[in-house]
Amino acid sequence: MGRIRTTLITSAVTGIAMVGLAAPASAGVDPALNDPAHYGPTCTKVEYVDGTKTYTAPAGSTVYIKAGTVIYTLNGGETITLAKDISFVITCPPVYPPPYPS
Repeated sequence: MGRIRTTLITSAVTGIAMVGLAAPASAGVDPALNDPAHYGPTCTKVEYVDGTKTYTAPAGSTVYIKAGTVIYTLNGGETITLAKDISFVITCPPVYPPPYPS
């Protein structure tokens, strides 16, 4: 009976250790990429509820869309439909508002 108990305890401890090691690897995207300030001082971030999979970038902007562990980049007017739900969208206005300097 003692041998079976020891085997079960060892298996449980090993399983917990393996889960602990796997967690950081599954974290995905660098946390700095979740901050709108990383992309520019005037960028803004909007979080989305589950179920949103399609997004169209506003004209004249650049947007960064996180879905799963991937960040996609779109320019104004482009549309994307993803297999995973959109977690957030960071929108950045053009560096120079129209009329652009020559």
